[in-house]
Amino acid sequence: SFTVANPTPVHYGPKCVAQLGAAVAAAGFSKPLIIMGGGSARRNGALPDTLASLAAAGIADVPVCEGVRANPEISFVRKAMAEFKAHGCDCLIAVGGGSVIDTTKGVAAGLLYPGDVWELYETRGFQIKATVPLFAVLTISATGSERNNGGVVQNDDLVRKYFIKHASLFPKASFVDPTYQMSLPWAQTVNGATDAMVHILEGCLNSRDGTEEVVTLGQNESYVRSIIEVTDRLLANADDLTARTNLCLAATLALDGQSDIGLGGGHWTCHMLEHGLSAAKPSVPHGAGLGVLMPAVMKRVAERDADGHAIVLRLLSNIFGAKTVDEGLDAWRATMRRWSAPTSLRAFGFESMADLEPCLKSAIEGHLAGGIRPATPEDARAIYEMSL
Repeated sequence: SFTVANPTPVHYGPKCVAQLGAAVAAAGFSKPLIIMGGGSARRNGALPDTLASLAAAGIADVPVCEGVRANPEISFVRKAMAEFKAHGCDCLIAVGGGSVIDTTKGVAAGLLYPGDVWELYETRGFQIKATVPLFAVLTISATGSERNNGGVVQNDDLVRKYFIKHASLFPKASFVDPTYQMSLPWAQTVNGATDAMVHILEGCLNSRDGTEEVVTLGQNESYVRSIIEVTDRLLANADDLTARTNLCLAATLALDGQSDIGLGGGHWTCHMLEHGLSAAKPSVPHGAGLGVLMPAVMKRVAERDADGHAIVLRLLSNIFGAKTVDEGLDAWRATMRRWSAPTSLRAFGFESMADLEPCLKSAIEGHLAGGIRPATPEDARAIYEMSL
């Protein structure tokens, strides 16, 4: 049994951010704090459009807290919390990609928690009782954070990367203007597409053998094929707005609850192991790390038992037309190479298991997940080894 629900309306299309100000005002807020990354939100128009929409709704002099990095860190969450309090704000607006939205969710939770905000991540958000409302203006489609209730932040001092999750962390509304993403570097587009594909597949790997969740699995296989198709179109023509819009939609659907229907929460070992990589080396792009690890994760699941082999072969057959697991994994790696994405952990400077020991320690001491196939430290080591 399962429940399907998502409270976040998402507005797609050019100039959709014009609706933001009215949505904020209608919700009863008048003093938002904007959280953003570097200067790209200014250059692509997302920040000017956000400020203009707020001004049109009578909301002016909006403070901006700038500087969220990729693989966001807990110290910035604390900084933004202080900014919120100093300006007397009443809501939050994330203008950026998944790192910015996830950071904003951490701020939203931390502001109404009496202890240090990192404690919430150590308990995966179980201590959250309420959060400050937030809105999102998306500039990079990847994480699905614009329409879900989770967020990931790392602690560089502790070499840990954890998530929080709570019903109150769904954005009140999100806005996805694909024109903001037309100027993205190719590698960021690929990382976003890869992240979305892995989100979908990690849910599917929690199926027993691929014979029960027929509707969800069929939908998900179509999503992955569609992501590959539109990303290939963007490779051929970076100005293809239709392909870009489809990629934006697919990334949202990949982690807004629909791809997980009936799958019991998902597998998630690939994500946990990537968190180990970027916790130890924050320069590792999240999506690229997932793309390297995913073939080894699927191989390990397929080797576990007959049911594991059945679900992996089903996915690879229906996505790539593969007749064997190895053929399908080769097709995944070929897709990564076609997109100029890495296929080995050596691309990130990991030359041996000795280099990966800090990552392994971080992942094991965190949570290896695995759903109905709980991952073990031996699984984690084997997956890292196969990915070198």
